Amino acid sequence: MTWRQWTWCVPAALVVVGVAAIAGCPSPEPEQSVVSEPPMQPEPIPPEEPGAAEPAEQPAVEVAKFEYTEAPTVEDIPAGPLTGMLHGEPFSARTIRIEKKDEDTFQMQISNGQLTIPDSVTSTINDDDGWRFRFTVPEGSLAAMQWAVDDEKTFDDEHVYYYYDQGDDKPTMSVNGPWGAALEITDWTVEEPSEGSHVIGTIEGRVALVMRETDRSWVAGEFEAPVYER
Repeated sequence: MTWRQWTWCVPAALVVVGVAAIAGCPSPEPEQSVVSEPPMQPEPIPPEEPGAAEPAEQPAVEVAKFEYTEAPTVEDIPAGPLTGMLHGEPFSARTIRIEKKDEDTFQMQISNGQLTIPDSVTSTINDDDGWRFRFTVPEGSLAAMQWAVDDEKTFDDEHVYYYYDQGDDKPTMSVNGPWGAALEITDWTVEEPSEGSHVIGTIEGRVALVMRETDRSWVAGEFEAPVYER
């Protein structure tokens, strides 16, 4: 064998040995994949035993004990906050204010909404339901008055209506119908308004308003309200 043949044999031999080495070495085993156990089934919830406590419901509006009548009297007015039924739904007053409209003529607003500016008695009340009651009495005097539904009335001196929010961007609906009322003023303070204020006094008393219509709406109870003048 010549030196050239020997030179070519050595690399060839190395190739054969390398191939044999590769072929002879066992390949590493693949890593074992982790198989999770099947998810556990939730344990069944045992049925509640008889008498088990149920979740408390939201408290409903508590309506005063007042029997609808078309001839309300002061004696019919129940003690406690102003509540009632308005357009077939329970009603509870959250804001009561009285505006002086003219000499000795005042208008009470009874609303289930709140003032947009709590410290401003003249601020607006949005998206509310409520009553308006106009009455005439000498300013600062104590009085007891009542009107039956069928009594004759002077519109400029006394009037009652209610209104409610229809929602869905619809206009507020006012309901005017034959009405009755009873009002007793037990305390009336008159004052000069302080700087920046429109309040000219405070009235305490009790009132009942009724409306002859399909739902026989009414509101009755005691109140304490600021008197203001724009």
